[in-house]
Amino acid sequence: MPDDFKHWTSESTEAFEYAVAADFIGQLETKMDDGNVQQKDLAATLNRTEGRISQLFNRPSNLTLKTLVRLARALGLKVTVVAYRDPREVGPVPPDIFRQCWEALGSPKDFFELQEKLAECKDFPQ
Repeated sequence: MPDDFKHWTSESTEAFEYAVAADFIGQLETKMDDGNVQQKDLAATLNRTEGRISQLFNRPSNLTLKTLVRLARALGLKVTVVAYRDPREVGPVPPDIFRQCWEALGSPKDFFELQEKLAECKDFPQ
């Protein structure tokens, strides 16, 4: 990748916000596909109109933290917000990277369990 490459999300806060929100909606859509859940089902669960759910999915940058949590919980998911340092200019790390790493470590529930799991990893620097 050229040294002068800048990911499109570096253009503005709004672009970065859109990428994060779109990734979140993508995760919801995957869960819905896996569970054969349609937007109308989600709307009924949340006591919202199908049109409102469609708006949220089509314009994800309008999502609030409250809405993120409600959507996730309606599908049996949890949500967290992770801030991290990344010296690269390649946009946000896809959320599935964080999820898959957490699952690969046995889904530790606290830092004590995390340290135990990391100690089991031969290649992880202690």
